[in-house]
Amino acid sequence: MPHLTLSQRYQIGSLRHLKPAEIARRIGKDRSVVTRELARNGPTRHAYQPQTAHKRAAQRKRANALKMTPALTATITEGLAQQWSPDQIKGRCQQQGQPMLSRAAI
Repeated sequence: MPHLTLSQRYQIGSLRHLKPAEIARRIGKDRSVVTRELARNGPTRHAYQPQTAHKRAAQRKRANALKMTPALTATITEGLAQQWSPDQIKGRCQQQGQPMLSRAAI
């Protein structure tokens, strides 16, 4: 699982007195994940709040999500009408430099 769960964030909060490498080892993530999490969601390592961090992560995810536009809908509908797979639709859009949703979202 690539993203931190709320449970893992609570573990980071309770272990924040340790070094990031030790926290990462205990929660089963890479050290860079823990370091990035602490840098993004706490002014200091000791001020880290798991619930707030989880809310901020959800807000970033929503803000970064590609929005469905009429042009995007038309491209997907056209590809599906030609019986293309979601992978083919996404691949074609990447070749043409067009933004596209994930194949799972298609």
